[in-house]
Amino acid sequence: MGNCVNTQNRINVDRSSRQEQLASRSPAIIPQYNPPCEFKEECIVCMDRKINVVIVPCGHCVVCYACITSICELNYESNRINKTANYPKCPMCRNNIEALTFLYPKMITIET
Repeated sequence: MGNCVNTQNRINVDRSSRQEQLASRSPAIIPQYNPPCEFKEECIVCMDRKINVVIVPCGHCVVCYACITSICELNYESNRINKTANYPKCPMCRNNIEALTFLYPKMITIET
């Protein structure tokens, strides 16, 4: 029982000293979360329609379905003419597009 109380006291002391250390820091030094990027709703290709596709495997959400379809069709036509087998490229990072996933708007339930 004595060891348990000593351990609990040590944990409380460690916790309070850590809180004092954090409190003594200026706000500019405390690391803050910065999101990797802001989500924009408009397609970077046409700048007209809303983004509704995620590119796999890179995960970029930057284009609408109409634009990514055009990019894939142009790539297919180029491969047919040049007798090559290249993947279409992500317009953001130029990595191969292997698949597409659709984004769906967040569903909001309205109670009446």
